[in-house]
Amino acid sequence: MKRLGIPAYVYAQTQFPNQAVHKFNGVIALPQALSISESDWADDTRTEAASKRVFQAIKEIDQPWIGLFVGHPTKFRYTDWWDTPYYAGRTPPEPEYGTPVSQETYGRSKVNLGSFLRQLKTQHEIVGVDEALELPWQFSPPSPAELKFYIEHTSANLRGAKNWPIHCAGLDPELIVQKTLALNDTLKVGSVD
Repeated sequence: MKRLGIPAYVYAQTQFPNQAVHKFNGVIALPQALSISESDWADDTRTEAASKRVFQAIKEIDQPWIGLFVGHPTKFRYTDWWDTPYYAGRTPPEPEYGTPVSQETYGRSKVNLGSFLRQLKTQHEIVGVDEALELPWQFSPPSPAELKFYIEHTSANLRGAKNWPIHCAGLDPELIVQKTLALNDTLKVGSVD
C-alpha cells in the first residue's frame, strides 16, 4: 500500500508494552488491546464480567488510542467462522454456509452489545480509527526494554496465528517471524503530546 501511495494502517500482530500505537516498516500499527468475544455477549453473566474487565483496563492503559474488539459479525450469527470452508486452502465449488445460532442467542447478543456500547460512549471519549490516525503522533525508536518486549510478544503473536483457518495447512510461521524481526530497525513507538 505504501509503494502504491495509498495511506494505510495495519491491525497489528506486532506489539509493544501497554499496547502502544507504533510504526512498523513505515506503517502505523494499531494494536487490539482489549476484546470481548461473541460468546460473551450471548450470556448476561459473562457480558457483565467481560464489560467490567474491559472498563477497568481502559482506565489502566495509558494510551491516546485503545483498540477494542467487540466481535466478528459472522460469529454473532453463525457457529463457525465465515472462512472455515476454506481451511487449509480448500475451495468448495459452491458457497458453504455455517449453522446459525438460535434467534434467542442472536437477539441476546445484540442487546448486550448495544448496552455495552451505550455505556462505553457515555463513560469514555470514543475515537475511531480515522480520528486516531489524525492525532498529532510523535514516533521515536524503542528503548532496549521496549524492543525486548516487542521481540518476545510479536514472535508469540505471529506463531499463534498459525492455525487461523484461512492459512494453508502446514504453515510454518518461523519464516514470517524471521522476516518480521528482520525489520526491527523500522520500529518507532508512538505518543501524542
